[in-house]
Amino acid sequence: MKYDLAVVGAGPAGSMAAYRAASLGLKVLLLEEHERAGSPPHCAGKLSVKAFSEFKLPSRCILTSVRGAVFHSPGGLQIQVSKPQAESHIVDRELLDARLAEEALNAGAEAWFKCKAKGVSLRAEGLRVRGEGFQAEASTLVLAEGGVRRLSLDLGLGSLKTLRGIQAEMDGVNVYREDFVEVFLGSRFFPGFFGWIIPLRDGRARVGLCVDEGMAKASPKAYLEKALAKHPTLKRKAKGATILKVYGGLIPVQGPARMWKLPSLMAAGDAAGHAKSTTGGGIFFSLKAGWLAGEASYRLLEGWGWKALKGYEEACLQAFGWELAFTRRVRRLLNTLSDSELDQFFQLLSNREILSEIERYGDTAYQSKVWKPLVKACIKQAARRPEALKLAVKVFPKILQALT
Repeated sequence: MKYDLAVVGAGPAGSMAAYRAASLGLKVLLLEEHERAGSPPHCAGKLSVKAFSEFKLPSRCILTSVRGAVFHSPGGLQIQVSKPQAESHIVDRELLDARLAEEALNAGAEAWFKCKAKGVSLRAEGLRVRGEGFQAEASTLVLAEGGVRRLSLDLGLGSLKTLRGIQAEMDGVNVYREDFVEVFLGSRFFPGFFGWIIPLRDGRARVGLCVDEGMAKASPKAYLEKALAKHPTLKRKAKGATILKVYGGLIPVQGPARMWKLPSLMAAGDAAGHAKSTTGGGIFFSLKAGWLAGEASYRLLEGWGWKALKGYEEACLQAFGWELAFTRRVRRLLNTLSDSELDQFFQLLSNREILSEIERYGDTAYQSKVWKPLVKACIKQAARRPEALKLAVKVFPKILQALT
């Protein structure tokens, strides 16, 4: 069967690519290896409010909203930052993904579920996607296969560093506030990344962590069990709580990877490394990349050739490339700081004037916005307070080395 576009993966990037291409009149096939889109879940489900307004996402997939965060240092120091109004929604990923796939079908795309793509042949006249019991031909292919990236690697789109995450949905968690997330740092429990508590409703919460396998000495599951049993704060908050379900997944970071290949192949979302290295968040950028890939598929059909592929990459970089680069540098910095240096950094940031700048300019979707105001505020405090100057002298050289 011949299509204008085949999309592998019915996550946010894949369904958005299928939707945009179908709405432009292309004959689109959406391939999903599971029985339905969004299942099983792999994600913490924190999504910027900006994504809902930009893409008109369905509000019924929102479980709750958050307007702030509490950050816990390895030594137990706390920093609270907040906004006057909600900045992120916590979503039901299974429902969100199902609705996005439904929108693609309503726009005219065709979907095959329980159809895992196992191989792709690139040919001058088009592409052939193969799986168990099926094959399909298409003029263009968008890989939106998520963090596993098996086909992306096979087709030469480059490797990416991956983090392994695990998350438990729990009932009876003593959350800080229902409109605040909590973030926990420290190499003993969260080597190479962090842990979190994301409130839902009525005492339910998502409690999880990610680890860098190059820095970890055990599995994510072992680290989560250890944190729930021994972390001074987490064990208290989760005491007596009931685990409802556990799931996990891979997060490609330090992207982007190569986004296209001749004659007509594109990658979008996690498959292209469109996730922030600081938080692993990638839904918003995946939606943007999917939309742009759908438009590029239309241009390919019009005969733009490699210019359409190159244009897709340039549009992605213009939309969020700087954020990927910035968060990549910040993650590199964080992974070079020892636990004691992280505590010192928390002491520097705990000043009320500095926190005010973070709250004023901080943006979960575009984290680089806070960088310059934060540096200026820290310099001012270092000039006024001897103890702040001592901390700055210790920590700032590493910051500058990582971010410049």
